[in-house]
Amino acid sequence: MKIHPGVKPAMWGAVVGAVAFAAVGFSQLGWTLGSTAEKMATQRAETAVVEALAPICVERFQQQTDAAAKLVAFNKVSSSWDRRSLI
Repeated sequence: MKIHPGVKPAMWGAVVGAVAFAAVGFSQLGWTLGSTAEKMATQRAETAVVEALAPICVERFQQQTDAAAKLVAFNKVSSSWDRRSLI
């Protein structure tokens, strides 16, 4: 079986073109893997939940009778773990 002499360079060109196209697609065209898209969706969902519930939490906090004293105590605590236990 004889293969045309132009087939080998054409195949190499197709391989190099596919690799280049994939590199440009992932770096410039915004392509992502499924796992990356899942992480991005999870982060956006968490951000949306916080944005939706934060005003409710602030309102409930301000309705407490000793809100000013609790805010001072909350601001004195430096680590987020201690702040969670204070809340």
